[in-house]
Amino acid sequence: MHRLTRPTILRALAASAVLLATAAHAGTDPPAGPDESPTSESSPIYVFLNAPADLDAFWKMLKDPDFVLLRGGELRRRLDRAGAGPVPDSSGAWAVVVGSVAVDGETSGDDADLAIEYGVQLGVTEPTWVPIRLDNQMVIEAREADRELPLRVVAGGGWQVELRGAGAHRVRVRAKLPLKATAEGHRLEFAIPEAASTRFRLDVAEQVVGAVAGGEPVDRAPMTIKGRAATQLSAHLSPRSRLELSWQVESEPSARLGPLLSLRGEIAVDIDPGSFRTRSSWMVHSVRGATRRLEFRIDPEDDVLELKLDDQPVPATIERLEVATLMTISLPEPLRPGAPKRLIMTTKRPLATKSAARPAFNGFPLTNAQEQSGVIGIAQGGDLWISGAAGRGLRRVDPRTELPAELRGRPGTVLAYRFVDQPFELALRVDLSPPLVRTDARTTVSLDARRARVETRLQLHDQAAHGRPFDLVIGLPRGLELESVGPRDVVAMSAEAPEGEAAEGLRRLTVRLTPRAQQAGEIPLHLIGRQAIDPARPVGVALFRPRGTLSEGGRIAVLTDRDLTVDLAGPGDGVGGAEAFRPALQGPPADWPWPADRIPAGPPALWLRHDGDPAALPLRVTVHPRAVSHATTLLVQVGRGEVEVRQETECAVHFGALDHLDIESPAALQDRWEVDEGEVARPEDLGTAPEGRRRFRLRFAKPVADRVRLKFRFRLRPAPPREPEHPVEVAIPWLRVVEGASAPMRVQVSSDPGIDLDGGGPGWARTDAEGSATAGEAGPIVRYTLVGDEAGAPPKLVATTHPLTALPSLLASRALLRTIQSPEGELRTSASYWVEAHRSTLSVALPPGSRWVRARIGGEAISRVETLPRSAGYRFRFPPQTAAGGVLVELEYRVPGPLATTTWIPPQLLDDGLVQETLWEVRIPWNRALVGVPPGWTDENRWYWDRYVWKRRPWMGAAALTAWVGGATPRAPRSDGPDGGVGDDHSYLFGRSGQPDDLRLTIASRAGLVAVCSGPVLGLGVLLLFWRPPLRIVWAAVLALVLTVAVAVQPSVTLLAIQSSVVGVGFTLLAVVMQRLVERRRRRASAVFGQPSSMTIPPVGSTFSRAVGVGSDDPTELRARPVSSSVDHLPNNLPEAPRDTGIQGAPPEQGGTITVPSSSSREER
Repeated sequence: MHRLTRPTILRALAASAVLLATAAHAGTDPPAGPDESPTSESSPIYVFLNAPADLDAFWKMLKDPDFVLLRGGELRRRLDRAGAGPVPDSSGAWAVVVGSVAVDGETSGDDADLAIEYGVQLGVTEPTWVPIRLDNQMVIEAREADRELPLRVVAGGGWQVELRGAGAHRVRVRAKLPLKATAEGHRLEFAIPEAASTRFRLDVAEQVVGAVAGGEPVDRAPMTIKGRAATQLSAHLSPRSRLELSWQVESEPSARLGPLLSLRGEIAVDIDPGSFRTRSSWMVHSVRGATRRLEFRIDPEDDVLELKLDDQPVPATIERLEVATLMTISLPEPLRPGAPKRLIMTTKRPLATKSAARPAFNGFPLTNAQEQSGVIGIAQGGDLWISGAAGRGLRRVDPRTELPAELRGRPGTVLAYRFVDQPFELALRVDLSPPLVRTDARTTVSLDARRARVETRLQLHDQAAHGRPFDLVIGLPRGLELESVGPRDVVAMSAEAPEGEAAEGLRRLTVRLTPRAQQAGEIPLHLIGRQAIDPARPVGVALFRPRGTLSEGGRIAVLTDRDLTVDLAGPGDGVGGAEAFRPALQGPPADWPWPADRIPAGPPALWLRHDGDPAALPLRVTVHPRAVSHATTLLVQVGRGEVEVRQETECAVHFGALDHLDIESPAALQDRWEVDEGEVARPEDLGTAPEGRRRFRLRFAKPVADRVRLKFRFRLRPAPPREPEHPVEVAIPWLRVVEGASAPMRVQVSSDPGIDLDGGGPGWARTDAEGSATAGEAGPIVRYTLVGDEAGAPPKLVATTHPLTALPSLLASRALLRTIQSPEGELRTSASYWVEAHRSTLSVALPPGSRWVRARIGGEAISRVETLPRSAGYRFRFPPQTAAGGVLVELEYRVPGPLATTTWIPPQLLDDGLVQETLWEVRIPWNRALVGVPPGWTDENRWYWDRYVWKRRPWMGAAALTAWVGGATPRAPRSDGPDGGVGDDHSYLFGRSGQPDDLRLTIASRAGLVAVCSGPVLGLGVLLLFWRPPLRIVWAAVLALVLTVAVAVQPSVTLLAIQSSVVGVGFTLLAVVMQRLVERRRRRASAVFGQPSSMTIPPVGSTFSRAVGVGSDDPTELRARPVSSSVDHLPNNLPEAPRDTGIQGAPPEQGGTITVPSSSSREER
């Protein structure tokens, strides 16, 4: 322990901060002298060091501290004196915090059933995967309250749960973990998140005599489980990433044996030029018995630098014997089963540096250990190349995947081994190998009128076979000032050599790489510098030059301000080196490192490629003055008593940027104009300009580098005419842009209906091309356009206003009637009107016999409805808050079934109310059909297939009709979906222009239509079936012509009749088929007597193959007499039987039969 006073540490830390700030701001004003203010004497600060070697590290950190602690404003005052910027804010947002872990469970045989509750605080609202650890364990489920949460396993075997919503969450996880048996009990261990509050409670179904959790005591409470003695273990633990609990159970006394130990460790080996250093971490377990000392065998050349037992220094004695060197560690407490101890040991031995070294490493064997296993990770440093040969007890593994996280995260690990016993045999070979680095440069040069900013990204390609790089040397040409070098994860430190030590005209910048960057094959290095330039003469922009590397060339992108143009300097410009650069064929890649504030919208000004590492880029820079041009268009809308003017001024900037624009306002527009603030941050009043104008400055939200369009709006109120239809002259002023050249001005003139326009004034040319006010936009129709010079007098328009025609007091542009007929014949009608103009009240007359239901205006129900005298109708008032313009008025009434007729009468708007367009939707029950189209109405339906039949439905659905009457669109879009009917009702739509008229409907039952249409068709079919007239093509042509004409004249009626006749056609076709089957059977069952039989032998089992007997109902069969062998009995030739004898069959000579019909058959014939 070394005692250092607090003022000494503060002075050293403050001096280090001042030195660092001064080095970072080289080239600025010299820092102020040391603070002369007196310091008060403070109490001393005690610094505890774990080992003597830590003192050297402490002094090194005082020279180069990671951070400096100063009280109050002392740090800010010192940084201000050193020229540093403000202290950065290191606060950052957090996403997930696990605040507590609570483990509850019980043991069951060789397993433990656990319920783990996590207290999680989320700082984000989006779904987040929260790690709950439990690496390589069996998780059953995770819940938050009654909701089951999604789970997933990540690399390494850890579990994560998905949570949603910012705030506190309580997650309960069920898991089943195995118990590990020990010599005197069991052990339970698993990974958990580090939390501020960690506790556990475990019910063990045995009597526990001792328990420990990671070196911390555990409370034991006796209990009973299923009538047997048990123990409850509980404890509140410090934050940790792994919960390790072991306990000893009561057992029978046995013979006393010697202690038996178990050792498992991780050895990290660092080989640097001249040293072989190891840092090992061991977990020592007592498998049996207790011991108060540990005995290790070490290499005779090893020096023990550090020795800790459970993070506390521990003394040791080293005894060098002839056979080996023994290190004995005395334990402050006995090592017992279930209470392992963690030992950390650091050793160092010398290593040859001038030639190849062959160190042998055998580990650190422990006496009385039955198991000694672990892993080894070897990291190389310096310009070395290391190879190894594994001997007894070793197996080589992959250092990227098969090492623990702590060893795997060490930079520079090139070899890894796993051992199962000690001592093992590992032979190493260490060779010197200087690094070989190839560089590829990507440079962006940003030019303005006074300086050049150089940003170079060096991509270093390390050849691992030739060693690892530690320091890189960058040459800085004269005039190039270094601003920064990075990134932080690559650069550990950098130092620039003084000007006097420059070689080859270059200052040397030494960059020390971080350990992680030393092991990376690809190393990005970002260098930023600046250089002052004079555009009046050729400029040589200095470039960063890597030293001691193999350059593969590079590419350069040159960016300029808008007022600059740049080109490569030629041989005659007095600057050499242009031959080293040539235009690159392909454009910049997508991952090019553009400066954050200079990302180009197009290609760079120059895109070059070079070989090697040239010292400078020769350029010829030209500065151009800024040029501004603008074009103004006025959109003039002349209304009744008011003129609205919209001014659009488009400004183009060449060779520069525009952060503000000055305009002049004439006296006629004082305090009447306003500007669209999309591009303008704020206008400023600059005071009065010549000729009585007032000047304003418009500052832009961001500098304009190309084009900007400004939009102004103002209104003029001309003097009213002295008499109706008297012309009025109106002068149109505008806002003038002060800076830049102006293009010819355009004035587009339009007016409201009923206003005639003329005029223009001197200096203005008129074109009568009409069209939209703005291309591609909806707006008033342009009457004519004036084109003139902006410097001339304002145009003068002559407007003649004609009186408007009086409109009706009540105007409804659209009306929608919807009538639903119930099966009992009742009519329920709702009428909706889109009222454009109205008075304070609205009167309506309903059909005779109707009964009022309700009314709504603008969606608000009307409670007070006045009945007109003599039942002429109803009147109600518009609500006071009804806005002027269009409003939706809805009425509803019903007509009882006995009073309903086939002529439906619509409601009428009284007080000369006018309706411009009407649609009437009709809904009837499913078993009825509407025939034809009512007179005076148009059919607004379309045919569609509904499972079995064709039907009509409105071409607009219910939602589209509601939107149409509500003024959403002039005509609702077509809808092929359902018609929005109620239940199975059929819906029809009819329309007309103007007032609604009576709806005369023909409604018939669908069954009646089928009977009326199919009956005649069936009768005609049966008549043709018995009459059998000869078929004529003319008849089919006449029938097709008649149907075509009928469809053209009355399509709905004809198509409905044709569809209703399908049943008759089907029955007719069925009759035809039956008749043909009967005739065919008769032809098969009979044959003409004396002719060859045309019958075929029926198959066996057929109903036509039954034996024919003689009876009253069966024909009599006469069979031919058998032919005798005697000639006397040969039959004579029978004469041919006449056709009308009724005898059918083949002649006997041909083996046929003669069939004589029975008496009953003859009677039927």
